[in-house]
Amino acid sequence: MGRVASRGIAFGKIVPVDGLIESPEINSIDGFSGLLLRRFGFDAIGKKIADQKPLTFEEIRMLYTDAPMSVLMKLVQLRGATPVEKSLLPMVAQSFEDWLTGADDLSEAREQLENVHCFISEIDPDAILSMSRSEVARINLRYPGGQFVADSAEVLYAAVGESRYYFEELLQKLRGLGFARMLPTQELDLCRSLYEAGFPVEIATDISYLASPEMFAEEYFRLNMQCQSEKVEVWEPITLQKGSESVGMHFKLLRALALGTLCIRVPRRRASSAYFSPAAFDLVGLFGANEFGYAALDESSERALSLGRYDVFGSRIPQQYL
Repeated sequence: MGRVASRGIAFGKIVPVDGLIESPEINSIDGFSGLLLRRFGFDAIGKKIADQKPLTFEEIRMLYTDAPMSVLMKLVQLRGATPVEKSLLPMVAQSFEDWLTGADDLSEAREQLENVHCFISEIDPDAILSMSRSEVARINLRYPGGQFVADSAEVLYAAVGESRYYFEELLQKLRGLGFARMLPTQELDLCRSLYEAGFPVEIATDISYLASPEMFAEEYFRLNMQCQSEKVEVWEPITLQKGSESVGMHFKLLRALALGTLCIRVPRRRASSAYFSPAAFDLVGLFGANEFGYAALDESSERALSLGRYDVFGSRIPQQYL
């Protein structure tokens, strides 16, 4: 048997082999991890992340401008991000009128798959707010165990004339009618009302409007502060270009997801089939995603919601999350 090498080459330098061996601890910066971070000047930030300390505005800006994807993936690993949600949630779309009258029976979809969620579009706040107790009870009997999803908080808030009183009353009525979730909001000012009504607080950041490193760092720094005070459960990066096949856009979304994992302390970080192609979706776990949102069960729901198909994305969940 030949002799074991005592030295190797890393980043163009001869180094001891024991310096290249990874530590068994995920959130450590020993071995090759330390060499990688020092090579790009991120060893101090890596230490803060491994120690679960919040990042400053300047550190976020530096990550945005200077960190290559390999460094971001290593820092995400140091953060110790672990999967929480195990699969995509199947979703169908239904109009408010069909839901109200029971014209579109979705029982077949619910029999085929468990935990099917139904997005109800164009909710009429006046019709909901004027419902009597008997009408609410009749709808609950029609849809036992319904998993209904309403539009985002800002859409409903605008629909009630931006009245906080009627908005909060509408939320309470929706909860009583079997609505379990709402689409993610971009208005953090409405999060407290969602939480108090019993809805999980889910927020989205549209990176299309973050045109400079300073804007990006300021937004992520602010989000980290507010997410903790507003009881946010889910955060996701989004863009104006739903369903884009652009490699550049997927690259930006993956960077935004990784930086959110490092900067924004929330239990779940979502990567949605509405914004990632199937190929890019294979990579989201490496950049910190531990929740995968919804996927459409049929073509009409795919068009209405701009979501990926469940039969395509459901089979692409990384094996370690199944």
